[in-house]
Amino acid sequence: MSAGGGDDAMTSQVPGPVGPGRARGSLERERRQAYWLVAPAVLVLAAVALYPILAAVWLSLHRFILVFGERRFVGLGNYAYLLGDARFW
Repeated sequence: MSAGGGDDAMTSQVPGPVGPGRARGSLERERRQAYWLVAPAVLVLAAVALYPILAAVWLSLHRFILVFGERRFVGLGNYAYLLGDARFW
C-alpha cells in the first residue's frame, strides 16, 4: 500500500497526449470512416426526397391525357395557363 491509502496496482494511468501528427491522422481517419458509414443512408434519403420533386417538375412540363394516350411536351405552357386562369387567383 502507498502512503495515500490506495493500492498502486489498482490505480490506472491515463496515457499522455499522443504526438500531434498521430492524433490528427487518427481523427481524420475516424472522420473519413464516419462519412463512409453515413453516406449510404444520406444517398437513400436524398433519392427518396428528390425523386418525387423531380418527377413532379417533369410531369408539370408535359401534357398527359391518359384516356386518349396523348403525351406531349408543353414546357411552361401549363404554368402560363395556370397564371391566366381566374380561378387560380
